[in-house]
Amino acid sequence: MKAKLAKEVGAAFRDWGFFHCINHCIPKKLTDTVTENLKLFFHQPLEEKMKVQLDLTHPVSYNNNYFTSNVRDWVEIYDYILKDKIEVPVTHEQEDTMIMQLHNHRPAYPPGFQ
Repeated sequence: MKAKLAKEVGAAFRDWGFFHCINHCIPKKLTDTVTENLKLFFHQPLEEKMKVQLDLTHPVSYNNNYFTSNVRDWVEIYDYILKDKIEVPVTHEQEDTMIMQLHNHRPAYPPGFQ
């Protein structure tokens, strides 16, 4: 089941560039709050968004310098964790047991995400 789902998501990204997940059991109130706060974040001036810019020590951040095949894509990305922090593997290799903690660059941005 997981392999089939992974193939379908991979095909959606490859063929369409995105996918829409439904029936995920995340409360509508939470998704509405996240959507509204993302709108507030992205409507800020660039200098405000750059206060939480992606860098080597803050992988969960804002980024507007995304490149595909050495060509700049005109997209903005804002990764944000709703919990205090999450633990993820350092690499995708199964033998690698190292774990890193990811947390928000500046949890106060945007204020409604608390």
